Amino acid sequence: MTQSTLDDLFARMQEATQRREQEAEAERGIDTPWESARGNQHSAITSSSQSTAARRSQDCRCGRSGGIHLSDSPGPDGRRLYLVCHACNPRFACKKCDGSGHARRFNLATGTEDVVPFGCVCMDLEHGVGRLNEVQLPERYLTVDFSTLSYAHLANEQREKLTLLAEAAAAWCEVTGDAARTRAIEAEKPFLTFMGPVGTGKTHLATAVLRRFVLRHRLTGRFVDFSRFLADLRHCYSAKLPEEEVLGPLRTVDVLLLDELGKGRTENEWQLEKLDDLINSRYNAGRITLLTTNYLHGEFRYDPARFGMREVPVNESFWRQTLQERIGARMYDRLLEASEFLVFLGVDSYRRRMVEAVRT
Repeated sequence: MTQSTLDDLFARMQEATQRREQEAEAERGIDTPWESARGNQHSAITSSSQSTAARRSQDCRCGRSGGIHLSDSPGPDGRRLYLVCHACNPRFACKKCDGSGHARRFNLATGTEDVVPFGCVCMDLEHGVGRLNEVQLPERYLTVDFSTLSYAHLANEQREKLTLLAEAAAAWCEVTGDAARTRAIEAEKPFLTFMGPVGTGKTHLATAVLRRFVLRHRLTGRFVDFSRFLADLRHCYSAKLPEEEVLGPLRTVDVLLLDELGKGRTENEWQLEKLDDLINSRYNAGRITLLTTNYLHGEFRYDPARFGMREVPVNESFWRQTLQERIGARMYDRLLEASEFLVFLGVDSYRRRMVEAVRT
């Protein structure tokens, strides 16, 4: 490249910069509709003709706790949506894009400035909220995070154990999330299984991990209840629909949380085969998978006396069956190979404590 060519290139860069500054000055005096960051019904930001100044003056809805709050009423699909707090939205104070959310990058090949719609770094929160709405969290877990994990009902030793479990989950999340985002290395154990008694915080902690993957590591996620998963498969079978309508999205999402693994009726070999297919396909692709289950593995066993019971409940098979017996040897062996395990034995049940408090 000759000196004259370089001089011409730099001159055009300077012109593009000056043009951008002039456009920004003009935009400051115009009320601009705030477009959707996602472009669909899951978007956290709706179109509006209010000015930037008016939006900034609105009261904070998130309590200055990260810029995210929940809608007051359900959306069209019956779910409450996550919204970006207008008062805390970093886009409105962004000097790089002047609140437009668009990024501008100089293209060396063409010598012109390209506009990347909603590509500014200030849009990370809005994009994250859009992804979070696509997770389809149940209502009871919408406000769950690491900071909301309950320790008040625990004795000191139990509190210490739950703290260690939470720290282990957070550490695994960081290592695995970095590997998934960069693809520079593959996570050695892309699965994390939370196992133990009812009401000990397994789903709470797994949901907190899922939320962190979505917001901090910019990954897509999905929450699926195991019983609902089986029901959807049965519907496909009875309606003669392709099971890929259920399995397809679960295969490809970056992070899948399958809650209550082994719960319900699973004696149907076809259902177990499809579940094994899903687990195997995610493992082969190195996709992050979170599992919660009441069933134990290895040498771990429930002691009914520890829970103040003379006999185990008839309708709760996890007292008598192991995880291997519940899901089959082949799937169990795959989990042993692919998963880290967090065992919640020795952590008291929050739900049981609540019931005891009501009775007294």
